[in-house]
Amino acid sequence: TGSASEDRRTVTPGAGGPVTALAARRLDIRYSPLALAGGAAGFVDGMRVEAEGLQAELDLGRGDPSPPGTASSPLLPLAIPALQVRDSAVTIRWGDLYTRFEGVALDAGRDAAGGRRARLSAVEWSWSHPLLAAGRTALTAELALTPDSIAVHALDLGRGRVAANGRVGRAGP
Repeated sequence: TGSASEDRRTVTPGAGGPVTALAARRLDIRYSPLALAGGAAGFVDGMRVEAEGLQAELDLGRGDPSPPGTASSPLLPLAIPALQVRDSAVTIRWGDLYTRFEGVALDAGRDAAGGRRARLSAVEWSWSHPLLAAGRTALTAELALTPDSIAVHALDLGRGRVAANGRVGRAGP
């Protein structure tokens, strides 16, 4: 078993892709070199990433769109490491939409059946767009992840449940 740990690290992203800023107060990555025998996907799938104080900024309109005629990529990567994120913030811009999640906690990993599950909470989720009323609320979500969809098993905003079941992505129910 290997491990890499870093305290207070800021990364300057390249000119392409959606990540415009990334910093973490603590980042710990655990892995097994033997998992490489299963290929890159098996290696990533067997990793555990823990982050505290992660600050990420994404611009989903940044970067080059896929050339015409190319196959669409999966919504999520095929291999996702186990994740534990605490005390973090994520800012997302997409055209005129601005949204920010503060006080983020995320736990993602395999369930007993081998599927990927995630629990996401944010102390405050805020958004603004010229065509929407600006707002803010607390957020918790229970999710199932596949390469083509995110199934929502529970979505609570503020003090009330908004959805018990739903799906975002390319796959059917």
